[in-house]
Amino acid sequence: MGQGITNPAEPYFKDGGWGWDGTLWRKLPIVWGYSDRYAQRLVNVNAALGDNTVTGSTVPEGEVWVVTAVVAFNTVSAITRCELEVYDGADTYFFRRKQTVAKDEETAYQGQIVMKKDDRIRATFVGCVAGDDLHLRMLGYKMQVNA
Repeated sequence: MGQGITNPAEPYFKDGGWGWDGTLWRKLPIVWGYSDRYAQRLVNVNAALGDNTVTGSTVPEGEVWVVTAVVAFNTVSAITRCELEVYDGADTYFFRRKQTVAKDEETAYQGQIVMKKDDRIRATFVGCVAGDDLHLRMLGYKMQVNA
């Protein structure tokens, strides 16, 4: 049987986040938890001719965001392609691409995208007509972590 947490002088007593492995108390990895909702609705109501990108907020230090749904659409005209991606300021990680997207047709993703400091969601609309209305919506949750 496991040893009870009874000695206030032991580090496991003070902060929590410790677990009994059958022989001794060990510090557990970060606890996956909820601290706030993440929801954004962005729109570019006057897109330029050609390619346009709509970018969500950047994850700040001390947080991890889990994005569970993303949708992008153009309410004015069809486009050549829509790309959903995570951008960290240097590299791009595509998670959904859709070719030949009709007016009002959604490019959507449902799942789990774990984002860390400096990450952000972007939607790139390829082949826009000048004046297109481009929409990007995201939903998920935030977690506070030790920075």
